[in-house]
Amino acid sequence: MPQPPPVYVPPGSKLRSIVVDSGCSIHMFGDKSPFRALYPSCHTLVTADKKRHSVPAEGPAMLKAIDVSGRMQHISIGKALHCPGMHDLLSCSGILDAGGIVHLEDGNYYIKLKSNTMFPVQRRGRLFYIPRLD
Repeated sequence: MPQPPPVYVPPGSKLRSIVVDSGCSIHMFGDKSPFRALYPSCHTLVTADKKRHSVPAEGPAMLKAIDVSGRMQHISIGKALHCPGMHDLLSCSGILDAGGIVHLEDGNYYIKLKSNTMFPVQRRGRLFYIPRLD
């Protein structure tokens, strides 16, 4: 897959990374900006280090991300947890459950949504991520 052209970042916006996580069972965000609505949550999050964290809220989320053409797209990702203090995590199983594809093979990394919109996934060391606009 060709590399996307440089991204135009609108004034007042910034790029943040969302880790694409194969071990994450649901999308999670540390700040409230991706959420279209927030509702009280009764979930408890157990992280890989076996620590338990209460989840104060959850709701439908939407991201602004850069597609393979370098254009900003709005992605509705469905239910996500608001987990203050945690990294932003995009669940591979959540993408697959919504009819998408997560492809992480031989330097050809991308996410393809059910709508056929494709987003490049970048790799930094052992982590995969997509850039998100705030």
